[in-house]
Amino acid sequence: TPPIQQTPSIQQTPPIQTPQPPAEDPKNLGYVSPEFAEKLSQQQIDQINANVESLLLTQSCPRCDLRAVNLVNISLKNVVLTGADLSDANLSRSTFENPDLVNTNLTRTNLSEAVLVGARISNTDLRKANLNGTNLDGADLRFSDLRDADLTNANLRNANIDGASLDRASMGGTTMPDGRKNQ
Repeated sequence: TPPIQQTPSIQQTPPIQTPQPPAEDPKNLGYVSPEFAEKLSQQQIDQINANVESLLLTQSCPRCDLRAVNLVNISLKNVVLTGADLSDANLSRSTFENPDLVNTNLTRTNLSEAVLVGARISNTDLRKANLNGTNLDGADLRFSDLRDADLTNANLRNANIDGASLDRASMGGTTMPDGRKNQ
């Protein structure tokens, strides 16, 4: 009897999957941080972006809605943001020379390594704000709410913190108004 010939088995390969492009984001985010965009309507996002454009053009936007804006490393001089809402904004490494931030909402705002020399920040909500390494030399922080804020390595030399709430604020390495270094 002739030997039995084995036929090679044919392995079926799965069809090639072509990668699909990511779905386009229907919102035009502009200056709004993507992680907060889902909480905002398109109309709110459009208004926030228009407010940022106005701020950059005029250096003034009192009582503006600037929630969740991403303005890292910007430089503004004598900017007026009195009563504005900058909650959840990212303003890290930015320079604000003599800004007016009185009665401003800066809750959870990232101001790490920012320069706010001579800032008027009295009666301002800075709860849970990131002020790590921020220069607040000569700032007026009277009656501001800094509860749970991160002021690690911040410079508060010559700052006025009378009546400010600093409960649970992280202040390791902070330079205090009198120039002494907090441990």
